[in-house]
Amino acid sequence: MFRQPGRIGDEDVTPGKVEGMKRNTYVTVEGCQSLKNHMDVKRMLLINEDLRNEYGDRKKMLFESGVTDIDEYCRRKTDVVLKILKAAGWNELSLEDVRKLNE
Repeated sequence: MFRQPGRIGDEDVTPGKVEGMKRNTYVTVEGCQSLKNHMDVKRMLLINEDLRNEYGDRKKMLFESGVTDIDEYCRRKTDVVLKILKAAGWNELSLEDVRKLNE
């Protein structure tokens, strides 16, 4: 994953200044688990309003709490991501792989 630097010109990218962050870019290998994860999360969020709200609420809470470490950010939303992937039909072995990667 490539993240935009902490500053954009004169804009400070800090919690509470959402306008500063523009985009993230992900590079994956076709057919890999991370791509399947991304596509299944996106699909489920598009079709399931309850999951979409829960995921959005978690991301908002993490942002507002000032989490800036990407590893901590991933760890603290893992339970919601696993719930989404389970709803997408992922088996327990695959869910455990995701859980371990996000520890």
